[in-house]
Amino acid sequence: MLEAGAPALIVAVEDRKATGLFALETRRRGIATWLSSDGLTLSTSSGFVVATRGFGGDLLASDATQSEALILTGRAGVAKRFYTFLNGNDEAVTRSFVCDISSRGARRVDLGKREPVTRLMQERCQSLDQSFQNLYWVDLSRREIAQSRQWVGEFSHALALRLVLR
Repeated sequence: MLEAGAPALIVAVEDRKATGLFALETRRRGIATWLSSDGLTLSTSSGFVVATRGFGGDLLASDATQSEALILTGRAGVAKRFYTFLNGNDEAVTRSFVCDISSRGARRVDLGKREPVTRLMQERCQSLDQSFQNLYWVDLSRREIAQSRQWVGEFSHALALRLVLR
């Protein structure tokens, strides 16, 4: 797929210091599914991670529509997020978070073939017993996430993602 020029992401699991290249496998109804050479998959909606498979403690689904509406337009505000995980008893458990979204200003991101000026957006999320922070470098001219750091659950914690331009 990569040899054919398919879009790609560099993905790092920060806590494991593991990095891999993921090629775009499919795009259906606004969801892009990315595949690594060792069979891991990652699904995104407008650059927001909505599911993982093969990472361990996988994210079954996520609803980031409220965050997406603010972040992709560079606006501050409050959003609700929902994450569904498979627990140790093979039961789907949904967690809800309230997220405060703010801008940390303009930043350049080196994507190889281009170096867009992005707006770094911060998303601080809190539930009754958990909190995390996501970061998004948003190319506002294209309304796309060029680079991000996103929490995907208690097992893998944060993934760092960066577009690879071909």
